[in-house]
Amino acid sequence: MIDIVFLLIIFFITVTQITKVNQEKLPLPNVTFNEEQTVTKIIVNVRENGDIVVDGKGKSLAQTIYYLGQQIELKGNDPTQVRVTLRSDFRAKAATAKSLIREMKSLGLFAIQIGVEGK
Repeated sequence: MIDIVFLLIIFFITVTQITKVNQEKLPLPNVTFNEEQTVTKIIVNVRENGDIVVDGKGKSLAQTIYYLGQQIELKGNDPTQVRVTLRSDFRAKAATAKSLIREMKSLGLFAIQIGVEGK
């Protein structure tokens, strides 16, 4: 039993020393936050019949991609500042969602959230 206690003491002493080494003081750059750095969240819905709805308005595939491109431009051409959630009716054909994802990828939107419902 005493052996285990000594091993634990040695372990914690070693870990504490490693943690202190990793917390080296460095001069870090300052970041100023402004309105342009807030992330824009857009929800794209695909209805059962394949219609696309963005911000409550029906849009074609081309209009949707144009709208997303405009949002990226408003964020200084930084696609990481635009978050898209794609919600598709489970009865809809996958072709529309697949086309949307392909076009979003061409805009540089790689982190696309897919809306699902858990059971």
